[in-house]
This record gives sequence, C-alpha cells and structure tokens, in this order.
Amino acid sequence: MNRTLLHLSLIPGIGPATVARLCEVVSTEKLDDLYLWSASDFVARAHLSLAVAEVVVKGLRERALLEQELEFIAKHDVLCCTLADEAYPELLKQIHYPPIVLYWWGIELSQFSSSVALVGSRAAQGYARQVIDVLVPDLVQAGWSVVSGGALGADTLAHTATLDAGGKTAAVIGSGLLYPYPASNKRLFMRMREMGGAVISPFPLTMQAMPGNFPARNRIIAGLCKATVVVQAAEKSGALITAFFALEQGREVGAVPGAITDPLSAGCHALLRDGAFLVSSARDILRACGEGEELSEKRDEKSGEAQGALVFGDELERICAEPQSFDDLLEQLGCSFQELQERLFNLQLQGRLTQDFMGRWQRR
Repeated sequence: MNRTLLHLSLIPGIGPATVARLCEVVSTEKLDDLYLWSASDFVARAHLSLAVAEVVVKGLRERALLEQELEFIAKHDVLCCTLADEAYPELLKQIHYPPIVLYWWGIELSQFSSSVALVGSRAAQGYARQVIDVLVPDLVQAGWSVVSGGALGADTLAHTATLDAGGKTAAVIGSGLLYPYPASNKRLFMRMREMGGAVISPFPLTMQAMPGNFPARNRIIAGLCKATVVVQAAEKSGALITAFFALEQGREVGAVPGAITDPLSAGCHALLRDGAFLVSSARDILRACGEGEELSEKRDEKSGEAQGALVFGDELERICAEPQSFDDLLEQLGCSFQELQERLFNLQLQGRLTQDFMGRWQRR
C-alpha cells in the first residue's frame, strides 16, 4: 500500500483530481518527495492554486492523520489499496478520476472483475424481489458477481439473493467501514464478509454517512462493473445517478420494465426511452456485455425444491402451447394460487410465456 497516497486521501478538501495532477508530475516511486515540497513547489511544479497547495502542505505535516488511520486498519483487520497498488480493480482504474483509496472487508477485489451492478429504489419490494430472483441465479451460474450499494430495498434484495445462490456480491457503502450505513444492515454486511463477498468504502474508516458521499459511492458502483441494471426506480431515484455514471464511463446500462401505472417503474421506463437495453433475463445482460455464454434453459439447482420448480415451469410451457386461463391452469396443475402466480410471472419475465387481451396464457 502506498502510504503517501493514503495520507493525501485523508487531507480534507483534497480529492482525486488534485492527486491525479500530482501523480502526473511525480512518479509513484518518488511520491515521498512531496513531504519535502513547499507550497510554492506545488504551485510551480504541479500547477495547483496557492490555496490548495497550502492545504496539501499543512495536511502532509500532520502525520497523526496517517498514523491513526494505519492503526485503525491494523486493529480492525481492514484491507486497503491505493491507485498505485496491484490490488486496485482494473475496471475502476479506467474511470475519470478514480478514488485514491479503497478500504474493504472480505475477498480480494480482483474476484469482482466480471460484475454487474443491480440497483434500484430503497422502496423496492415485491416486484423487485421477483425480478432479482429471476436474474441473480443465472448470473451466478455464469460466473458473474453482483455489486450494489448496501442500502435498504433493491440493494439488500440483490445482495441477499446473490448470497443465497452461492455467488459473490460486493456492497459499496456511503460511509467509513467502522460506521457502516445503514446500521440496520450490519448483519447482512457480516454475512457478506463470511460468505465470500466484500464490503467496500472509499471513505476514511471513521467517516459517518453524509448526503454528499452517495453520488461518489454510486460512481464507484458503476465503475466496478461492466453493466449497471436498474431493477425498479422512480423518476428521481438515486439509482438513476448510478446509471448516469455508468453511461458516462462507457459502460452498459439496462433497465427492467414494469407496469405503466407503477411510479416505481417510471425511472426504468425513462432509461429505456433514452436507449438503455431492456432486461428480462440474465441472458440480456450477458449479451449486452459481449459475453458468449449461453445459459442453459435449466439452472444447476442445489435443492430438490428448486429443481421441482423448473419441472413445474416446463409443464406450464407444455400446457400453454394453446391459450389457457388462470383457472384452467390451476385445475390442470393442482398447485396453489400463489405458486402458479409466481411461476407465471417468472416465465413471462423470461420471455417464455405471454398473456393475450383476454388474460389467457400462451407459450411464445
């Protein structure tokens, strides 16, 4: 870990743009020389304003900033890397002014090289859960990881579904690791650490969550991933900020359509109108990312219950070779109302069944 970069990242008011300028004029191996520079050196050689130069000089003189952070890193078993380190994610390095430092608990960040961001509203509930339960198992089967923001709603659903499917998931949070936000998700964050995931932050370890942190966090979520998919979001949802950053970074942006009467799908529909790719299955995401994997029609399920659901889905498709009403399907399959409703929804979302104007179900 490059300690000079870590020290610079801890100086209030000094961000990635200033550090990038310093790295342009001083090689990584000679960054320690900055401790010897005066304010006039920073102005003349790095073309910083005098005000910024004085902030840098004052900050570098305060060695206690660095020593305290290093003490916290060791005490709390935190992993840390800077832009100059091999552990820094390659995809994130490619964005404009990447974060100087990343702190995390969990597995090495290199294991998230093939990742999709699944984001959405904090108010997301039933529909988002159904969508995520359709997308995540196939993404995991194809070897992809899921990144989100650790917030309530869609983020929590995405992380939980990935862990349940045996996959890797990372949460990029809007606070320092020692004050994880939201506090109500501490148990989820611990589960991620224990089950092969990661909890990541670009902020100093003791920083509390603040409104200004979340756009920066959203930018990192997009930067870590090859594609960002919005599963459910209102017109002014913060999830759309993540999608905007992904677009700005040249990454793929997808959205899941919903009911035209649902305000929580209005943001997704706006993205689709603006050119986002439509997501109805994991295959849509993989194709958008240029991947050649062809997902099998049946998932490699780990439980007999899940395998039974697949057989049930195949039987539904067979019966729906001809148009069938919901009541007819209930009678023929002998299943519960809720079970049939959920299976029909999943098959419709996957593009395997369609519903006509009379409400009858038919195979595509």
